[in-house]
Amino acid sequence: MVRFINHQCLRSRKLHPERLQTSGPAILAVTHLSHLDPFVVSVNTKSAIHWMTRLEFYRNRPARFLLANNLTFPVNRRGNCLGTMRYALKLLQAGEVVGIFPEGGVAVGDKAAIRGGPIKLGACFIAQYAQAPITPVVVVVVGTHKLNCVPPWLPHRRGHIWIAAGAPILPKALPPWRERRQQRQAMGQQLSEAFQHGYQELLEQTDLREEDVP
Repeated sequence: MVRFINHQCLRSRKLHPERLQTSGPAILAVTHLSHLDPFVVSVNTKSAIHWMTRLEFYRNRPARFLLANNLTFPVNRRGNCLGTMRYALKLLQAGEVVGIFPEGGVAVGDKAAIRGGPIKLGACFIAQYAQAPITPVVVVVVGTHKLNCVPPWLPHRRGHIWIAAGAPILPKALPPWRERRQQRQAMGQQLSEAFQHGYQELLEQTDLREEDVP
């Protein structure tokens, strides 16, 4: 259904789309300007993505049913998330693709990772400990915030989406315990720089304008 809507109503601008066509085990680390981002990424890759999803979205029974049957798993951002990390590792070990939003929620303005805003290191932790053939892929999705309104969905007024996939970030061999945090921080720095670089590529190589982005 979402693929049909995407084809009929949306127009995409993509940079390095081949990087989205990854097979597992892999992590897609995605910026989060809109709640529509997972749908946009999912319809632009052939891989089935298991999305790490905020626990709050599971509190409504119909939403919980839909999420549980559509390749998502919950994460408690305010509590112990060790079980979530273990489940993500199990998925990767089974050769699956895991989607994560390192910002931890929708982030706009100066808080957005595309502008150097802070990110969490959960994706780096998972990539570090999986140590299977993992190819973390950095994806920058912008422009979807306008699709929360009615006009872009009307005939002849297609919504516009811009996507830039970054080069894979490969974890190094697991170091001694005392050095693992430092390794994750280094990977996080790479990820943050990749988000910013992808955003600048979109501004320079497409018709996206800074004022279009929240």
